[in-house]
Amino acid sequence: MIPVVWLSVKITGVPLRRSFTVVCSSASRAGEEADGRSEGNRSPEDLCRAIGDAKKRIEGLPGTWEAGKAAAAQKVADLRAANAAVAEIRAAEKALADYPQSADAARAAWTPQIASNAARSGPPLPHATPFPTNKTGEAGEKERDLKRLNFLALVLCLMVVRPRCRTS
Repeated sequence: MIPVVWLSVKITGVPLRRSFTVVCSSASRAGEEADGRSEGNRSPEDLCRAIGDAKKRIEGLPGTWEAGKAAAAQKVADLRAANAAVAEIRAAEKALADYPQSADAARAAWTPQIASNAARSGPPLPHATPFPTNKTGEAGEKERDLKRLNFLALVLCLMVVRPRCRTS
């Protein structure tokens, strides 16, 4: 109880747990609404652009594979000629080594990127909503009910199993 009161005083200035919860949850909602993406996350627009680029690369095979391989090799040569930092040269060499070895390998590597980026480009799940889902209608209600039942099953298992594990 003391850590909760301490955090409440530190954040809100009031030693009441309820006000601490309200301030934190409203800050969380504000961050979601303000689209609080960190620098590590890509925006949905960037992901959609990456999907389009990957589709164009797949449609243009084998020419796009050859052009990409030549561009990666040229980048390594340019960095070596410019006497760039060793870390940059090694990163470019790694990119060249990781580049698909054939047009078929490129198709196999780039196709899953489209599905991955499509899944990540949707709106984020709201953290303040209990049992959130991106689906709407009856499918959304079924998924929400499934999440609720899974949570209740977890609570039940923890309530039943936890007392038996004590060794006191």
